[in-house]
Amino acid sequence: MEIVALYEVLHAMQSSPVVNVTPAVAVSYAQTPEAALATMEKVATAAKIKPYQPYHAAMGNLLARGLVGSQSLRRALKMR
Repeated sequence: MEIVALYEVLHAMQSSPVVNVTPAVAVSYAQTPEAALATMEKVATAAKIKPYQPYHAAMGNLLARGLVGSQSLRRALKMR
């Protein structure tokens, strides 16, 4: 979580939607992909983010990791 705190400092110094993408990815590893998606949804409303390829790559990664995790959990529960 230390990396997330450092990104919060960066965001306070230089607030922009682009600066929000990287901490969301950090949150996805420190917590869950679903927790990071909440941050990414806020970022998605900014016009600057539309042409920013790393945003779209991060969203794809978060969605895939969340989906794969959900599918694995469902399989594990069925196996009980």
